[in-house]
Amino acid sequence: MSSAEKETIYVDIDDEITTIVDKVKASDRKIVALVLPKRASVLHSIVNMKLLKRRADGVGKRVVLITSEKSLLPIAGAVGVHTAKTLQSKPGVPPPPEIPESGEDEVLESEPSEDLDKSKSVGELAGSKDEAETIDIDDEEGAAAGAGAAELDKEKSKPKMPKIKIPNFNSFRIRLFAGIGALILLIIFLVFATKVLPKAKIIVKANTSTVAVNPTFTLDSTAKAVDVAAGVAPAELKEFKKSDSQQVTASGQKDVGTKATGTVTMSIACSDVSGSAPTIPAGSAVSTGGLTFITQEAVSLTSPSFSPCRFSGTADVAAQQNGDKYNIPAGQSFTVAGYSKVTGTNSGAMTGGMSKIIKVVAQADLDDAKNKIVQKTQDEAKKNLFDQFQTASKQGIVETISSGSPAIKSSTAVGAEAETVTVTADITYTMLGVSKDDLKQFIEADAKTRVDTNKQPIQDYGLDTLTFQLLASKTVGQARVTLDTEVIAGVKLDTDNLKEQIKGKKKGAVTELLSGQTGVTDVSVHYSPFWVTKAPQPSKITIIVEQTTPSNE
Repeated sequence: MSSAEKETIYVDIDDEITTIVDKVKASDRKIVALVLPKRASVLHSIVNMKLLKRRADGVGKRVVLITSEKSLLPIAGAVGVHTAKTLQSKPGVPPPPEIPESGEDEVLESEPSEDLDKSKSVGELAGSKDEAETIDIDDEEGAAAGAGAAELDKEKSKPKMPKIKIPNFNSFRIRLFAGIGALILLIIFLVFATKVLPKAKIIVKANTSTVAVNPTFTLDSTAKAVDVAAGVAPAELKEFKKSDSQQVTASGQKDVGTKATGTVTMSIACSDVSGSAPTIPAGSAVSTGGLTFITQEAVSLTSPSFSPCRFSGTADVAAQQNGDKYNIPAGQSFTVAGYSKVTGTNSGAMTGGMSKIIKVVAQADLDDAKNKIVQKTQDEAKKNLFDQFQTASKQGIVETISSGSPAIKSSTAVGAEAETVTVTADITYTMLGVSKDDLKQFIEADAKTRVDTNKQPIQDYGLDTLTFQLLASKTVGQARVTLDTEVIAGVKLDTDNLKEQIKGKKKGAVTELLSGQTGVTDVSVHYSPFWVTKAPQPSKITIIVEQTTPSNE
């Protein structure tokens, strides 16, 4: 028989009958050798064996079981399935048992089966590459049933075997699963009863109260020691340097046009001159019609004329500002600043005046950029400096942050033409910090004015809820502040630690433990459900502290 008609399949001990059937159906060979593991219980059912035989016949395949289990051979014989001890053994159908009485599993008659070539071993029929391959069946008592056609004839000549009853494995499985289910339910109940359901509620009554405090004191980086009476706390000064840039739009304007120029002849009446005629210095202002021109040179009023008698002189002038409005015609009358008796006139028109407005950098632009940099970097500086201080022993005070005077650099000078300007600022931020132990002294001194700490000792200084108000800052290293927080006076129980101590204790021991805490006046312990006699795990313990105000007797 060709190798295309034979295949060997190894069955896993956990395979279901449907899995085995699918493997047989998936084979593209006519003869399939199923190598069974020891105690393959799936085929100990006559129903499963019948189903395997029927499905194999339905797809035109012949199945050979490789096994030596005695209990499996009669079932295979009852259905008509070939068996062999090893792949080198000859296949054959074991003798079937007699049909059992009612109440046992159904035993089906063997169906006709196509005879296999009894002259070949199962390994040859299954197409094993190694003809000497041996399948180890771990059963020293294995019978030689299904050893081959010749052996089958010998078996038939022997006396008839007694009836074999097939155990009802379905009933056994039902009882087994029911027992396992009951065990699981018992375990779940025990877990709930001992781990989930037990709870403890403990009510502690104690003399405690919350007191608001707000001491005021001075932080001084030059102080050496705390002085509560004088209200001075030694402070530490830390720095954070930050460089940043900001680009802003230039907002200044500048007229870079040209100024009108011309000449003005100035004169004074001889009768207004006492001694020599005046000299008009360069830079003097001459005005007409609200427009001012500046003399570009000094001019002496000489060369008197006699009809009427006047001293005169001519000077070059330029408009005070750019613009075409200074382009005035000839024949205009001028006054001379500082010389009320002197008048002037232009014999020719003033020309060349023109306006040209450009955008330039203004000082306000640099100030705006600097302010934006400060706003942008201050939050980063606050966090950095605060984090430098914030340890188990130090407290940074954000309200004392100072930026000093930033060093400003501009990409364009003030007054220079530009659309935008980039400003870089180097800023040094400073902040004051103080020792938490020093803060405790100011807090305690203020609390003593509000509560009797002999009856209600301070248990929590409120260091986690501190806020500060800056009253004054004289220098970089000195500031006067007010501290605000709330302290707990009386009992502050470390509930997490107490829960660990309470775990596993009876009510009396728990009551004794908590009653020994300072300020505790009463303890009430409740366990649930009713069977719980000891405190459960810490996560199941609830401690409630009820504050009571002590009498002032």
